[in-house]
Amino acid sequence: MPSLRQKMRKPNPICGNFASSPLSAADAHALLLSRLSEPRFRALYIAVARLFANELVGQTALMRKAESLPGGGERNRIAREVSLVGKWAPTPGALHDRVTNISTAIAILLYHGGAMSSLSRPIVTSIAVSTEDAYVLRSFYQRWVLTPLRAVARVPEPLMAVRRWGDVSYKHVPSKCMHINGKHFIKHDTERFEGYLDSVAEGKAKISGATLLPHELLGKALAPLNLEYREGKPSKPSLGSVLRARIAKREAQVIDAQWDAIIAQLRGAGMLDNCLALCDVSGLDGRHLLALRAGDATHPAGLGALDDARAARQAALRERLRDVLVGSRARHDPGGRGAGGEGDGGQPVGRYHGPARGVRAPAAPAGSEAPRAA
Repeated sequence: MPSLRQKMRKPNPICGNFASSPLSAADAHALLLSRLSEPRFRALYIAVARLFANELVGQTALMRKAESLPGGGERNRIAREVSLVGKWAPTPGALHDRVTNISTAIAILLYHGGAMSSLSRPIVTSIAVSTEDAYVLRSFYQRWVLTPLRAVARVPEPLMAVRRWGDVSYKHVPSKCMHINGKHFIKHDTERFEGYLDSVAEGKAKISGATLLPHELLGKALAPLNLEYREGKPSKPSLGSVLRARIAKREAQVIDAQWDAIIAQLRGAGMLDNCLALCDVSGLDGRHLLALRAGDATHPAGLGALDDARAARQAALRERLRDVLVGSRARHDPGGRGAGGEGDGGQPVGRYHGPARGVRAPAAPAGSEAPRAA
């Protein structure tokens, strides 16, 4: 029977350090206890629970303050200050809590922080909390802390789960959620979502792009081309192809708007006032970008592996770039002194050494001697 240490070394779909199949409740509990016996893990565990608990206490108080005010501008202003901590806080019984049981730790800290003052059941937390009390705390945490905070913050996922698409506030949708679920908004709330995108294009509304990276937007932009590359263009337009084209058009509009949001954020932070654009043409990044186009899920980065034709085109592109940077003669003179052979640090010119080593000088004309130091 494998030991707990062996289980921790195996990959796991729930947590990368656990067994290859989901652990039973007893095994997960035993594994958690073994990890909590380690001082570093225990310190990290407590720190994460305190971070969530402290923020949840503050945001819950802010939410209660907004609820105590009559409807109007002041109530709406305070409600808009509620952060997304309710969205990201661990949900009892969900992915992270099934392995770490961290929702129980957060609930106990919330009880100490006064966020559960309306709980009528007295609970003693100076000693180990009983199983029944833990269930009560976890239930209160989800019902009276997480759910109201997510409603005030207009978190879209709960509304999407119950098909309340018309209640989703698109201007409050985080960038990652918009990036992933844009096609669902187009499909289920077409008219309202297209009106929102038109408002963004006209500058009347804003769209979030704060946490997205350029390569993520590039991968989304290339997705329609990937489909066309794999399946080819249909001979006759069908209802499905027309719908896909419409969705692709609107998704392209979302991508453009989020790209503009990234640029505006960088410009507002002053990062574009004095900068230099760099192009990395190394093999790894080249494979990464072309894999975005290939769309194969077996790529190590999760984007796809290259086929032979694309690898050949990439190699040809690198050769052309090296000809420009190093000179065409270096390719035919890998050991020559004039193009960076032994007389230039002993580095062979047949390979491109990257920008960290600098660009080699071109070879001297035939019959001439290289200048010597005085």
